[in-house]
Amino acid sequence: MKMNRILSIAAAAVMVIAAASCGDNKQKEDTNTISLEEAEAKFSSELANADTTQVLELGNTFMETMKEGKIDEALDMLYTRNMADSVGGLRKLNDSERATLKSRFERFPVVSYTLDHYDFSIPALNDLKYSYVFRPNSATGKLNLMFNPTKRDDQWYLMLKQPDQPAKDAENALPPSAAIAMPDEE
Repeated sequence: MKMNRILSIAAAAVMVIAAASCGDNKQKEDTNTISLEEAEAKFSSELANADTTQVLELGNTFMETMKEGKIDEALDMLYTRNMADSVGGLRKLNDSERATLKSRFERFPVVSYTLDHYDFSIPALNDLKYSYVFRPNSATGKLNLMFNPTKRDDQWYLMLKQPDQPAKDAENALPPSAAIAMPDEE
């Protein structure tokens, strides 16, 4: 009987320690998570007019290069997500991605374009949207092109928005209360 009581106390102590350590892990996770609204406010406070200028120059240069028919040169300007990088790194397009995009822009060339809008959210999730005409004098000859300008190490990179990435003007827009994991600052 005395042995059962000792085992019960030991088991209870183990459960309390386990629960406490789980609580510590949750507390650590919570300190690196903030709302999208807070993340956007923090990021926008760090932006300068030069950031807007750089992003628009990247997008306009890409569109002008496409308009000139220099598809390969324009594709050299693009980056995509590096899925092997846990902090959302970037990489140049691989041969398969280049071939797919080249085929798309050969079939639907940029004849003229207009900037629809741009919006900054957080370093790895922003919107830069263009509409472009690929068939002049046609009501159906227009497409949209959405970029995800990404800032990393104080440098802006031009990335195409992936279908799974939220955009402010799309149905998949994130609510301001969405939880955003912030990388540890060193």
